[in-house]
Amino acid sequence: MIHDFGIVWSERSLLLSGLGNTTILSVLSAVAALLLGFVLTPALMSKQRWLAGAVRGFVDVMRCVPFLLFAYIVYYGWPSLGIRLDNWTSGLIALTVYNAAYMAEILRGAWTAQPREPIEAGVAFGFSNVALFRRIVLPPLLLAAGPVIGNQIIQIIKDSAFLTIIALPELTHAASSIQSRHYVPFAAFITAVFLYWGLCLVIEAGVSSGVSKRFGALEVLSDISFQVAKGETVCVLGPSGSGKSTLLRCINWLERPDAGQIYLNGAEIGVNGAGVVMSDRELSRIRTRIGMVFQHFALWPHLTVLQNLMEAPVQVQRRPKAEVRDEALALLAKVGLSDKRDAFPAKLSGGQKQRVGIARALAMRPDLLLFDEPTSALDPELVGEVLVVMRELAHEGMTMVVVTHEMGFARDAATRVLFLDRGRVVETAAPEKFFSNPETERARQFIQRYAGHAANGGR
Repeated sequence: MIHDFGIVWSERSLLLSGLGNTTILSVLSAVAALLLGFVLTPALMSKQRWLAGAVRGFVDVMRCVPFLLFAYIVYYGWPSLGIRLDNWTSGLIALTVYNAAYMAEILRGAWTAQPREPIEAGVAFGFSNVALFRRIVLPPLLLAAGPVIGNQIIQIIKDSAFLTIIALPELTHAASSIQSRHYVPFAAFITAVFLYWGLCLVIEAGVSSGVSKRFGALEVLSDISFQVAKGETVCVLGPSGSGKSTLLRCINWLERPDAGQIYLNGAEIGVNGAGVVMSDRELSRIRTRIGMVFQHFALWPHLTVLQNLMEAPVQVQRRPKAEVRDEALALLAKVGLSDKRDAFPAKLSGGQKQRVGIARALAMRPDLLLFDEPTSALDPELVGEVLVVMRELAHEGMTMVVVTHEMGFARDAATRVLFLDRGRVVETAAPEKFFSNPETERARQFIQRYAGHAANGGR
């Protein structure tokens, strides 16, 4: 096996040449596809039905036809019409035209998601059409579409491997040539895999960004980026209006981020492998792995406590009813509400409702649990019973992101504190460091106000 890799190393110039050709081909076709996408997008949204219909037909055909078949048509089909192209030109045309359809759909989605007020403001201030597009429309459009365009560029890199069928000397063709000469298929192709991976990592590094979200002209989140390791409890702190709840709702796409990427166990949330926004069904499937506890409980009032816990596992996850019932009863015992299983939410106190909410989220067997200020709607004397359950979950190693004003809980149970202000991450640190020696002046001000509030009898 080592000898096989030695042979591949001796042919490294061929592999590097193939890698260079793949890079050049991918960059040229990505730029051309994006430019063609910009041309197609207005036509796709045109009020002229014939124009919009024609472009929509083109987009749908390209999205439904396998790229390999389209490449065959371009290289082998056109000569029958008297059009002869070399393999480089054919490959570039195939990649450009095929991916322009995806680029147009990506740009159309980003365009329709843009608020109208900034554009109207630009018109009101006298911007010309060209200046309006260049200065006001284009920057947020690219900000919103950038991560998805990056995914599409990665798809172009992968699609380029199919062009080995027309003898274009790209990376897969180079690996195939090495294995044909020396019969070292595993070593040749596994080396190509790592080269493709490295190329894609460069693209990911270039386009990945933090999560951003605007409501009209108000920027609620700006380039938020952080990771949560398995078993961590991350408490998100900050003044009211700092974007904490919006961040939580963006994690499971209850609010669609304008920019940025969110991953759960390595899989991107909200955008599928083709770089297209997930359908409601796809989103529903991934949301079953993310439990959420709401500020105002959000229990289903027409169902009993036990039925609240069983409804989603049975109806959404399609798990056996008897199995779900047994787990639901165990969870009610865990949160101290076994005697309330047949009660309706209207008969419960606020603290009891929130404990049911926690048990309902756990009933889905989530990989991640989100808490949106779970105690802010409770009377002070009821807060403790909810925090006890949350501390137990933290100590058991449940992965949690908790938006809270409960500083005592954050100090005792969090593995890390994320402090937000005006939609930005101001500071992130372990709780003992954050509360005893914060690095930023804004965090020090926040903690001093908390200390003064606590001294005056607040939580």
